[in-house]
Amino acid sequence: MMAKLHKLSEWLEKVSGLILLIIMVIVVLNVLARALFDVAINGTYDYVGLLSSLVIGFALANCAVHNGHISIDYFIKKFPVKVQLSIDVLIGLLSFLFLLIATWQIAEYGYTIYVTGRKTPSVMIAYYPFVFLVAIGVLIFALIVLMQTLDKFRKVIQK
Repeated sequence: MMAKLHKLSEWLEKVSGLILLIIMVIVVLNVLARALFDVAINGTYDYVGLLSSLVIGFALANCAVHNGHISIDYFIKKFPVKVQLSIDVLIGLLSFLFLLIATWQIAEYGYTIYVTGRKTPSVMIAYYPFVFLVAIGVLIFALIVLMQTLDKFRKVIQK
């Protein structure tokens, strides 16, 4: 299960990088169009905003895989290894619960804007698919945190 989540998170990070490249192209083309032809690309703000949400939502899980998140281990390293792992398990469980609640709330928000039919102001793109995709990214992040926490829990039991 963990190997599949890692592969999925790597794939999502690659998609995230590609989306970031697309954002850069859109912004550069918009700047050049304004400077050279005095014309703006319609919807640049909408495209960049929507795509930026995907960049963040898709990159979160792989950040967790590589322990790229902030950790407070300065004080914890002074404890015995078993206590360190126990604290990691507790923080991991709390993080997992928080991320599950965040996933639920993001998905609920996506459903709300789906029902209301909310769209971007200038090019009228529906928001809800992007919100649901971010929710999926956060859910995968939560599952990776859970798998890492279960790994640490096994180590606590073994020690």
